[in-house]
Amino acid sequence: MAKKIVLPIFSEIQHFQRKAAFALSGLGISYSTGSLIEKDSRALGHHHHRALTPGTLARDAEVRKTGSPGSLWRELLCPGYSLLLFSGDFPSDRTANLISATMNDFRDVGVRTLVIWQGATGESVPFALNQATILLDPDRVAHLRYGARDFTWYLIRSDQYIAARGIEPELSPLREYLQKLFSEKVA
Repeated sequence: MAKKIVLPIFSEIQHFQRKAAFALSGLGISYSTGSLIEKDSRALGHHHHRALTPGTLARDAEVRKTGSPGSLWRELLCPGYSLLLFSGDFPSDRTANLISATMNDFRDVGVRTLVIWQGATGESVPFALNQATILLDPDRVAHLRYGARDFTWYLIRSDQYIAARGIEPELSPLREYLQKLFSEKVA
């Protein structure tokens, strides 16, 4: 009887609605660290977005591909792993060169690489990235959702769960993870 009175009252409260929607969505389900989920980045675990840690489901954000609005989630719906390379808040030619070098390091591993570039137009992307799949993030939605203030990377499994993440100086967890999967291909 109390449920019939209390539930309608609470269902009108916005905070309760958000919590209920999140609980029912399954987005809160996560894996613990193990053979397919790496420990979290030391730098990102302390200073950046804590909700998107390894073992949690990747989140969607509106991005632009070839000028048209699109979904980051749809880009992740592919067999195999995806490596997301975020340019950070103030991308520069130096950032582009770091991203390009990272892409070259993992080119033959069998991982799909997507560059999420902070900018409104394709003209803002440096020439160093002309061979990359570029997803523009003009309103910083993806960067904010993933806590990518600087050059940041996320490795996403084919089931859209985050396998590992880090910043540019922390490429060793990425190498170690890929070494486990593709031991003969990672240098």
